[in-house]
Amino acid sequence: MKKPLMATYWYTGRPVDQLFTQVFRSGSSYNETAWSDKDFDALLDRARRETDDARRRELYGEAQTFVMDKGGAMTPMFADRLVGISRKVRGYAEHGFEFDYLGIGLKGA
Repeated sequence: MKKPLMATYWYTGRPVDQLFTQVFRSGSSYNETAWSDKDFDALLDRARRETDDARRRELYGEAQTFVMDKGGAMTPMFADRLVGISRKVRGYAEHGFEFDYLGIGLKGA
């Protein structure tokens, strides 16, 4: 967050509200572009309060369009990652990724 251009990687397995709030919400310490828009923040608040799943999905879709049209980030590519784990697998170790798949109860018996 000190250079005029940078590349970053955000694992997209997070829930949509967490991703938008951490990466794009005004004042977030993870908001790498320091982009701030009160209308976007209000849209996130509306989506978070919405109890109807279909309407909430629409609001988060609007938030995604908002970020694409007005946000401070650009996405030149998407990294794809697939992990499959079974209780039968032994000795599996992962390095360099933020999510600990082994720590969620798949270590085996």
